[in-house]
Amino acid sequence: MLSGANLVDQARNLTVEMQEMGFKPDCKTFSAVIGCYARLGQLSDAVDVYQEMLRAGVKPNEVVYGSIINGFAEHGSLDKALQYFHLMKESGLSANLVVLSTLLKSYSKVGDLEGVKSIYEQMQNMEGGLDLVACNSMITAFAELGLVSEAKQTFENLKETGCTNSTSYEIIMDLYKDVGLIDEAIKIAEEMKLLGLLKDCVSYNKVLICYAVNKQYHECVELLREMISKKLLLNGRTLNVLLTILKKGEFPIEAIEQLESCYQEGKPYALQATYTAMYSLLGMHALALESAQTLLESEVDNLDSAAYNVAIYVYTSAGDFEKALNIYMKMRDKHVEPDIVTHINLVGCYGKAGMVEGNFAEL
Repeated sequence: MLSGANLVDQARNLTVEMQEMGFKPDCKTFSAVIGCYARLGQLSDAVDVYQEMLRAGVKPNEVVYGSIINGFAEHGSLDKALQYFHLMKESGLSANLVVLSTLLKSYSKVGDLEGVKSIYEQMQNMEGGLDLVACNSMITAFAELGLVSEAKQTFENLKETGCTNSTSYEIIMDLYKDVGLIDEAIKIAEEMKLLGLLKDCVSYNKVLICYAVNKQYHECVELLREMISKKLLLNGRTLNVLLTILKKGEFPIEAIEQLESCYQEGKPYALQATYTAMYSLLGMHALALESAQTLLESEVDNLDSAAYNVAIYVYTSAGDFEKALNIYMKMRDKHVEPDIVTHINLVGCYGKAGMVEGNFAEL
């Protein structure tokens, strides 16, 4: 219980006290302490307890070795992980899929193809064969090594068994996108949608990125609206996709920087303001106007210039110049100081409305 609560030093002291009193802790007790040290990244302490375990005459089991191997692998010490992997085999124990998957990931990170293949063969020869986690690890390994055909073949083999999940699709889709096979990536994205594999913000964001790269902006909007309707919590990755679309659409860089700053400062309306601007940029004025109205009527206290700037931009783009100027006046009534983005939007408003002469004094 102590080790599970990260009070691992106290737990270790208890094992020492037990031995001093003539009691020998069992494997499960040592395993709990070693596992906790490994999870905390205190690998030297984990090894010390492992040595204490050996001195006490307690034989380590698969869980003990798995904790140490995983700890070293996660911290980039492949040589150390392999050292304990070999000790494990020498003791007559067989590695399970979790341990082998960890080693496979480690080999792929250092670009060791032979190591990847060696571990993969061991996984294939295990009783019961490869499970979903192991197969996904293999696809990831091939992807990280840039082995497109091998990753694709592993993915297709997994599909034939009917055991794929959203992770399988996300890995192969990212690979196709990263190597420039955008059409293949889009096919995977469409398949994910049909299979109902878009269930969280992570999976939606990955598909959003593919659509954005392929300039399928209307599909991006549909996905975004779906995310909002499902009340998924949009995050920084979502924002980056939206900002990328705004940049490609020649949205003023000053306005983009302002929206990005709002998100970084934790402004509650930042994401809504960003996708409202995107709707408008893409000519989806009905959506943009509805979203802008919601933004202005939100219960957020003290909207700042960024929110008003987006609303001015939206109404100007929709051709409702009077409303755009009314929002500007409301902004001034609320004692919100206009900034460079406000001025850019007002120039656009006056210009489109044919009111250039005689109006710049108001700026």
